[in-house]
Order: sequence, then structure tokens, then C-alpha cells
Amino acid sequence: MNRSQWKNGECNGKGIFRGADGIVEYSMYDNGKPTGEGVSWEPDRKSAYGLKDGNRTLEMLVEEAEALSKSKFDLPIPAYYTPTKAPAAGSGLFGWFSSKKQVGPAEAVESKPKEPQKSEAQLTVEKWLKNELPNLNSDDLTSYSKRLLDDGFDSAEMLDHLEAGDVDFMKKAHRRVLVEKLSKKKTSETSENGS
Repeated sequence: MNRSQWKNGECNGKGIFRGADGIVEYSMYDNGKPTGEGVSWEPDRKSAYGLKDGNRTLEMLVEEAEALSKSKFDLPIPAYYTPTKAPAAGSGLFGWFSSKKQVGPAEAVESKPKEPQKSEAQLTVEKWLKNELPNLNSDDLTSYSKRLLDDGFDSAEMLDHLEAGDVDFMKKAHRRVLVEKLSKKKTSETSENGS
């Protein structure tokens, strides 16, 4: 459990549970127990389930889950889950006892898992979003770029055809700024073509 509200050593209020398998659950808690309606996101973030008192109910449309996440918990779709490899034999807290290899100080340092390679389309969309909404946080950048890519806006040419209705999934303030910029670009292009 992290990013939760705590009182007297128990989770109270909004809580986020992140499972080792990549499942993320948004719930309300009362004295450490999940209560009421919540959302359980699958690791691929393409499917989600409703929660009732911490128990899974029916599968939800991603749009419904996203709307509930925003309205009840003020949270976006969780970032895409990338599994990490299990530690090799002989590693971990007591791994040096069973390791046959002598390990020096430089070799004992664990490295962070590598970030997955981003596609050219993903890089293009993220660059475009950063240009249009420079103060976008990384969670929103990931969520928005994924949604745009899923809807086929996977190149600069496709992004040129973006319309206000195509960004309904964005937070209201981000959507307003972007729609305003898109409108100005269209007006500018129309006046250039008309003269």
C-alpha cells in the first residue's frame, strides 16, 4: 500500500494498493479495511474491475473505470506495468553465503531494471504532448500518449488532424489548453490558405 491516507496506524480514506503482479487498486478505507466502491486495474491497464468492499465485482469498461478513478479518487489510469525479472540464484540478502563467485564492492551494486524501449510513434506523441502541454506530469504524459496511440494518432501527420472530441479523456484544464491551441492552429492554417 502506498499513496494512502493513514490514521492511528491504519489506512483511512483514499488508498492505493499496488500488487507485485502489477494489479493496482483504488479504494476507500476505514480502519484498514476497504469499503464501498473501488477500481481494480489489470497490469495491461486495458481492463479493469469494480470493487465492492475490497472484493472484485464485474469487469468495467476502461472509460468507466477511468471516470470513477478521476471522480472518486482524483487519480488517472495507473502507469503501464512492466514486470521485473526475479533475482538470480545466489542474490538477495543472504545470497553471498551461497554464491561460489567472489564478489568485490563494484560487483555487489545492483543495477536498476532497464526501461522498456519506446517505439518511434510513442516518442513522437510524447514529444508533441510535451510541446503542446509543457508542464504535463509523467503519469499524465504516459496516460495521454497511450490513449492517443490507441486511437491511431501515431504520427505528426495524424496529430495534425486531432480535434476537440478526440481528447475528451484528458483532465479538464489540459483539454482546455490543448483545444484552444488546436483551434488557433486551425484558424491560422485557414487564414493562410485563404489569402
